[in-house]
Amino acid sequence: MTTIGTETKYVKHDFTPAELVAISQQMAQAEAKKREKQDDLKAIKSSLTAEIDQAESVIHTCAEKIRSGYEMRPHECKVEYILDDLKGRFIDIETGELLEERLMTKDEQLKLSNPGKPNADAAS
Repeated sequence: MTTIGTETKYVKHDFTPAELVAISQQMAQAEAKKREKQDDLKAIKSSLTAEIDQAESVIHTCAEKIRSGYEMRPHECKVEYILDDLKGRFIDIETGELLEERLMTKDEQLKLSNPGKPNADAAS
């Protein structure tokens, strides 16, 4: 008999009950890790989707401002009524700038003509 060298040969091996338990535990741990990572992925996707949606909202708002060329901003105003001309003037409290001058509405006229009396439209 002549030996030329060694060689690896794969042969069938039937698992023992202890080996099957160890493989089952390994599989269960891998499954739990997979579920954990899937949950992490869902949370990350959800977070990134929310951030993308927020960025899209800012983009839309900015685009609308650029398109229109203006935005409406609140200003606290002192209101002056000129009864002779039936005009109302709105003056910025901080700057003193006249922001708007317009004809008085019917409600304003009624309110000023009957001070202290409730507006008939407001009661109904």
